[in-house]
Amino acid sequence: AVCLSNLKQLGTAFMMYAQDYDEMYPMCNYQAPGTTANITWQYFIDPYVKAAFPNVVANSANQRISIFVCPEFGK
Repeated sequence: AVCLSNLKQLGTAFMMYAQDYDEMYPMCNYQAPGTTANITWQYFIDPYVKAAFPNVVANSANQRISIFVCPEFGK
């Protein structure tokens, strides 16, 4: 049930993002010019779910990242 709720929140976040950005979905991966950092879609929708996703995935250091990981993962 928790995983299903997380997926619903993510779906709603995608729709809100698309509404704010002229019906465009966030890019799956983005590398800003002049940097080596890879920014993923989770970072773009994080303001809509307030999950504190790090702007660089490598910085997550295996921390539990709220709704982006199913609670059953790793059991």
